[in-house]
Amino acid sequence: MLLPLTEAAIKCIEHGTIKSSDMLSVYSGCVLLNCEKMTMKRLSEIMMKNGVRDFVFDTLIRYRIPDWEVTEYTVFPEVKKWITSQTKSRNMTEARAALQKISCISENILIADALITSTF
Repeated sequence: MLLPLTEAAIKCIEHGTIKSSDMLSVYSGCVLLNCEKMTMKRLSEIMMKNGVRDFVFDTLIRYRIPDWEVTEYTVFPEVKKWITSQTKSRNMTEARAALQKISCISENILIADALITSTF
């Protein structure tokens, strides 16, 4: 199912407008399902070509493509702050608790798990 998911996301990006919050779920699924590097790179390059660059996406992408360049810009400032704080903390229990307090992702276990996976 991962390939149809990424192909659907690519078509949505190429032929319409898609919200960053919707793509965050797609990227999270790619991380948790260990999407092939080539597929992840293709999806990421299409987003970048369409002007979508974000610190949170880049962090998820780097989990599969370690040399991916991370931008400072983000539409998810609370999530960026959490990711940045984890480089110092490294405490998974505290990290999960802090994620639950971020309103834009608190109810989305898929995104939370992908962030934990890509950060730890």
